[in-house]
Amino acid sequence: MANKLEVTICGRKYTLVSDENPEYIQEIASYVDAKMTEVTKNNPVLGAVAAAVITAVNIADEKRKVEIIARRKVDAQNLEIAKLRQELAKQKSTDEIGQ
Repeated sequence: MANKLEVTICGRKYTLVSDENPEYIQEIASYVDAKMTEVTKNNPVLGAVAAAVITAVNIADEKRKVEIIARRKVDAQNLEIAKLRQELAKQKSTDEIGQ
């Protein structure tokens, strides 16, 4: 069931409708608000649309960097798993030869 929640982002009120938990929606809205506030403080002459676009680009950049880090970690873990499987297979064949 869709939840309706009024949030404030950059001084403006918005009604968001989502199937997500209201606390989660508020957390996301607060994050966007903080990011927009940061952009507008650093660039006070920006209009709301420009600030929103810069904020969206900044958040997309953060997301992409997290994805890259996560992918590197998964790749490293997969490599370690492959090495362990190889060692296990080698150990099994050594055990079988010794029997």
